[in-house]
Amino acid sequence: MKRLILKIYSALASAMLLIVASCTPESYELSGIDVNAGDLVEGIAYVVTPDAQNSNIIHLKSKLSNNYQILWEHPQGRSIGREVTLKMPFNGDYEVKFGVMTRGGYVYGEPHKFSIETFCEDFLSDPLWTVLTGGVGEEKTWVLDVNEEGVCKFFDGPLFFYGTDCRWLEDHSASHGSGDGDCWNWNADWAGNGSWIFGSTGAANYGTMTFDLKGGANLTVVDINGKVTKGTFSMDTDNYTMKTTDVTMIHDPGRDAIVTQWGNITVLSLTENTMQLAVLRDNDPSEGPCLLCYNFISKDYSDNWRPEVPQEPIVVPYPGDDSNNDLTTIVTSTMKWTMNTQAPFDWMWWNKTINEWETNGFASYSDYVNSKWAPTFQQSGAEAFSMTLTKTKDNEGTYVIETMAFESVDGSYTIDGNIINFDKKIKFLVTNNDKSSIETSTLHIIKKELNQGEISEMWLGIPTKVNGSGEITEYQFFKVNPVKEEGSSSSPGTKVACDNSKILYGDLEGKGNYRIEIFNEYSGTSTSLDPGVNMDDLKFKFRCDVTFTITGLGTLNSPVTAYLMCNSVNQWDEAASSAVNCQVTGDGTYTVSALAEGTTAPSVFLVELLAVQGQTDIDLSVDDTNIHPTVITTIDSIVLDKKDDN
Repeated sequence: MKRLILKIYSALASAMLLIVASCTPESYELSGIDVNAGDLVEGIAYVVTPDAQNSNIIHLKSKLSNNYQILWEHPQGRSIGREVTLKMPFNGDYEVKFGVMTRGGYVYGEPHKFSIETFCEDFLSDPLWTVLTGGVGEEKTWVLDVNEEGVCKFFDGPLFFYGTDCRWLEDHSASHGSGDGDCWNWNADWAGNGSWIFGSTGAANYGTMTFDLKGGANLTVVDINGKVTKGTFSMDTDNYTMKTTDVTMIHDPGRDAIVTQWGNITVLSLTENTMQLAVLRDNDPSEGPCLLCYNFISKDYSDNWRPEVPQEPIVVPYPGDDSNNDLTTIVTSTMKWTMNTQAPFDWMWWNKTINEWETNGFASYSDYVNSKWAPTFQQSGAEAFSMTLTKTKDNEGTYVIETMAFESVDGSYTIDGNIINFDKKIKFLVTNNDKSSIETSTLHIIKKELNQGEISEMWLGIPTKVNGSGEITEYQFFKVNPVKEEGSSSSPGTKVACDNSKILYGDLEGKGNYRIEIFNEYSGTSTSLDPGVNMDDLKFKFRCDVTFTITGLGTLNSPVTAYLMCNSVNQWDEAASSAVNCQVTGDGTYTVSALAEGTTAPSVFLVELLAVQGQTDIDLSVDDTNIHPTVITTIDSIVLDKKDDN
C-alpha cells in the first residue's frame, strides 16, 4: 500500500560528511603483507589529525603502502579506504580503530583516543537530524511499529529482511534500495508471520527510543522490561549510517545473540513519522548473514494514529452465494478437482489506488523462477493433488483429498458463505519454502473462472494481510480445475421472446447507419417506454446471440459491419472485445453476439449496421413511426447462454 512520505535525497546531505578518497600516502613499509596489532600504531601506521581551519573536522590517513586494504572503525561507523574525513559536530572524547586486511583477515590496532573541544552547529544542518531528533536542543521519541494488540500502524510488520548490500530506500515500497550485490528483501507482514517472527515475546510494548540534541547527540532507550539505558549516537547523513555507544536500539530480545554489533546501524529510510534501521545478522548458526530491518514510527504518530477507514469497502472477490453447488454440482453431487500444474499458486492483493484486486499473474513454472523471490514447487506433487467433494446437505459434505505431499486425507466439511471449514488441518499446497506453503483447516473461496458459463477454475486460499479495519487485503491461493465427465457439453440456451411489432428500424439517427432498435432508454422513442422484450430477461452468464432477417435492401455495393450494442457488458461499438460481429451483404439472415457476463438488465440493446447508406441507392430514412416502409427487419431470436460442444 503506497503512502505519501517525505523523500530525502542524498543531494540534500551536507552534515556529518564522510569522504572516502584515494590518495598517494607517504611510503611506510612493514615487514611483509602480514602484520600484527602491535604494528598498527597511530603516528606510525596512520595519523589522526584535526583540520587546521576547523577542529571539528578530523582527518584519518593511512601511512602504509598501497599493498594494504584499510578499514576504519570511527565514531560515525565503518569506512574502507586510505583516507577518511569526519565532520564531528559535538565536543567530547572519541576513539578510532585502524585495521588492515591480511592473509588471516582484518587485524586491528589498539583504539586511538582523541578529543574535540568545540561544538559546530553547522554540521547539524542536514534535514535528517531534525527529522530524527526534532532539532538542536530538542528530543524525539520512537517506538517499534507493533503494539500489544499486534497492530502495525504504518508498516506491514515491525521486522523486514534485506540483503547485506542493500542501502538507502527512496520510499517504503518493496524496493531493494540502492545496494548492489547481495540485495533482496522480504517485507514480512505481521498478519502472516506474527505468530513466530518475534518468538515468545510476540505482540508487546517493546519500549521507546528517544534521540536528542541537548548538549550532544544523546540516546535514551527504555526496553521491553522497562530498563532505562543512556548513551550517545552519531549519524553519517551522506552514507546513511548511524552508530550508538553504551546503548542499543530497541528490538526483540530473541535476536540478541545473532547480532554482534547492535551499535553499527544502516539507515534504510527516515521520514517525519517513520524510520527503518538495519543491523547485520552475523552470528546465526542456522541462517546466513542479512540485514535485520527494524521498522519504527514516531511516538507522536503512534499516539495520534486511528484505524484507516477505506473510502470504498473492500469487496470479497468471490461473493459466496452458492458455494457448495459451485464446488460439487457441475455435473453431479460429487465433483473432483485437480491442481493447475503449470501455475498452481499466486497472491492476490487489494490495490486501493484503483479499487481493484491484483495478482502476480503467474502462468508457468518459469514465472516463479524468473521472479527471483517466489517459492517453487514440485511438479509431481502438483500432478498428484486431487480433491473430491460430495455434497450431502445445502452447506455440508464429505471430501477425499490426495495432497501434494502424497498423502490421502478424508473427512467432512461445512461451508459458510465463501469459507470452507474442514474437520482437520490439511497440507493443500507444498512449496520449497514452508512459510509459503498452505496447511489449514479453513479455506476461502476467492474466485471462480468461467468458460461458456461453467466453472473452469477455482481459487482457494488463506488471508495473509488485513487492514486497520479488519478487512482482508491480501490472499495466498492455489488453483484447482474441475474434472468433467465425458460427453456433450452443448446446450441450446435460453430463448427470450421479442415482439417485432415494437422494434424500430432504419436510419434512426440520420447518420447513414441502419439501426434495429429493441430497447434504448435514452432515445426518446417508443422502445424506451414500451420495448418488445422484457429487459429483466436479458441477463446472461456468458453469451447473448441476436439473429435478425432483413429484406427489401437488395444487394449492397460492399459488405458492411453489423454488431450488437449492449451496454450491460460495455459493448458500445464494433471494436468491443466481447463483440462478435457479422458482415451484411444485403438481404438475408444474420447473427451478432456478445460474449461476456451481463449480470444487469441493459438500458441500450440494439443492432447497428454501419455506413449502409453509402452502399445502396435506397433512402434509408424512417417515416414518422420510426420504421422504414420498404426495408423490413425482424428479430428471429434472442438466445442467452447457448453452448457448443467442446
